Amino acid sequence: MMNYLQVAQRLLLFVCCHSVIPVFAQHEADQSLAMARAKSFVLTQDATNEKPLKEALEEMEVRYNINISYDPTLISGKKVQAKIDFDRSIEKNLQRLLETLGLRFKKLEQGYYVVLAKKAKKSAVEKVGLEKDDAPGPGLVERTGAQLRNLPILQDRIIRGTVKDEFGNPLPGVNIFVKSTTIGTVSDVNGSFNLSVPSGSETLVFSFIGYMTEEVAIGLQSEINLQLTPDISTLQEIVVVGYGEQKKANVTGAVSTISPDLLEERPASNATNLLAGLAPGLSATQTSGGIAGGDDPVIRLRGVGTLNNSDPLILVDGTPASMTDINPTDIENISILKDASAAAIYGSRAANGVILITTKRAEEGLKLEYQGFVGFQEVGSRPDLITDPILWMELKNEGLTNGGDAPIFGQDVIDDYRANLGTDPLRYPATDWFDELVGDEAFMTSHTFTLNGGSEASRIRTSLNYLRQDGIGLNNQMDRYSIRINQENKLAENITFGLNLFGAWSDITPIVDGPASFNNQQRQFLHMGMQEMPIIPTIQAPDGRWGDAQVEGAGSINNWFALASVVQD
Repeated sequence: MMNYLQVAQRLLLFVCCHSVIPVFAQHEADQSLAMARAKSFVLTQDATNEKPLKEALEEMEVRYNINISYDPTLISGKKVQAKIDFDRSIEKNLQRLLETLGLRFKKLEQGYYVVLAKKAKKSAVEKVGLEKDDAPGPGLVERTGAQLRNLPILQDRIIRGTVKDEFGNPLPGVNIFVKSTTIGTVSDVNGSFNLSVPSGSETLVFSFIGYMTEEVAIGLQSEINLQLTPDISTLQEIVVVGYGEQKKANVTGAVSTISPDLLEERPASNATNLLAGLAPGLSATQTSGGIAGGDDPVIRLRGVGTLNNSDPLILVDGTPASMTDINPTDIENISILKDASAAAIYGSRAANGVILITTKRAEEGLKLEYQGFVGFQEVGSRPDLITDPILWMELKNEGLTNGGDAPIFGQDVIDDYRANLGTDPLRYPATDWFDELVGDEAFMTSHTFTLNGGSEASRIRTSLNYLRQDGIGLNNQMDRYSIRINQENKLAENITFGLNLFGAWSDITPIVDGPASFNNQQRQFLHMGMQEMPIIPTIQAPDGRWGDAQVEGAGSINNWFALASVVQD
C-alpha cells in the first residue's frame, strides 16, 4: 500500500515541476521581448523623422515654456529620430532624446535645464552647482552656483512681459531695447511686449517720457514684468509765474525755464544773446552785429503775434526793463511764459509772451566773489567784393549800358588807369573798403566783483561790473559800468521788506557822428562803405585833405575815412 502511495506522490511531483518550468520560461521571454521593444522604440525609428537635436530642443522650449541651455559644440551635428510625445513629462522626453547621443541633462531650477556630456569618472575637483562628477562640455566652464544660475541662453530667445505705471495701469509706448544695441520694441496698448533677445544679451532698458529709465538684468528670465517710477525731478522745479512762484507740475500754461548753470557757461556782453537756443519757441536774431554798444537782438516767442510791436514783455524782478544793460552774471533764473495765459496777469502787453528775469538774492555770511572773461569777436563771413578798379569800371559801364544809359568811364580813362595802376596810390588807388573799414577781430572783456553779507534778519548783495567791447568797425568802442544792489530785511516771520537798485552808464565811441539814430548811422557807414568804389583812395593828400576819386566821370563822392576821422580828431 505504501509503495503505491509513494509512487503516486512522485508522479504528481514530476508533473508539477514540468508545468512550472514553462511558466518561468515564458515570463522571462516576455520580459526580454518587452525590453527589446522598448530599446527599438528609441533607436530604430523611421529615418524620415530625423531632425537636428537643436531643433528638437527649441521645439521643447516652446511647447513646455522652458529654457534649455547648452554648449553649441556639444550638440553640433547630432540628430534624433524619436518623435517627441508631448503628453510625456519634460524629463522623460529629454532623457529619450539625449541618452542615445552620449548626453544627459540636469535641472537647475523650475523651468531651467542644462545639457551636459555623460558623466565621466569621479575626480577630486568639485564643480559647484553641478554634481562632483559632472563633465561639462568644452563651452561650459566650471562655475559657482550663482554663476551657473545666471548662465545665459546660448541662442536667441523670446522675452515677454508687461509694463505698468505707478498706479498699476498698462503703459503703452514704452521703449524696450537690449542695452548697447539697436534691438528693441515698443509696448502695445495693453502694456505688453515681445522681444527676441540675441545670445549673450545681459540687460534690457525700459524708457518712457516722464518716467525714470530702468535697466533689468535678463539672466535666465523669459518673462519680465515691470512697474515704472515717475521722474518727479522736473515736476518739482520751481518756476516764476506772474508775481509769485509755483511748482512746474502745477503750471498748465507753456512755461520754459533757463537755469543759471547754462547762463554762466556762455560769456556774453548782452543778456539777450544768452537766450538763443536755450528755450523752445524762442528766437533771438542779431540785426546789428559788429557795432560796439549796438547789440540789441530781436526776440520773438512763437513767431510774430501782433501787427505792430511783436516784442515780448520783459520784467526784471517784477519791473519792466530792457535786457540790454543787465549784467548776465547777476541773473539767477529766467522763466518764459509763451502762451496767452500770461495776458491774464499782465494784460495786453503780454500778448507776445513774457520773459521773467530774477536776479540773484543776498545770502547770509560774508562773501567776496570775482568773475570775468577775456575774448575776441570775429567776423562770421566776409563778402566777396570787386576790388579791381579796372574790372569795376568796366562792369559799371556795362550795367549803365544795359539799363539804357550812357557809360561814364571812357575807354581812354580805363586804359590810362590800367597803365598806371600801382604807381600813385592817391591818383590810381585799388581800395578794398571792407578790409579798410572792418577789422578781423574785436577785443572784449568783462569783470564783475560781488560783495555779499548779512544775517538772517538783514542781508545785502552788491555787484559792480565793467564791460569793454570793441566793434569790428573802424574806431568803434564801448565801455559800460553797472551796479546792482539787492537788499532784504526780515521784519517778521511772514514779512520781508526788500530794495532792488540798478544803475548803468555807457561810454560809446561811434564810428561816425550824425543826426540819425546811433544804430542806423553805424549801419549806414558799414553798408555804404562796402558798396563804395575801389577808385577812392584811403590816404590823405599832402595838404591834409582826404582824396576823392581822381577819375573823370566819377563825380564827387564821400570818402568814408574822412567821415570816420571826424570822431578820431
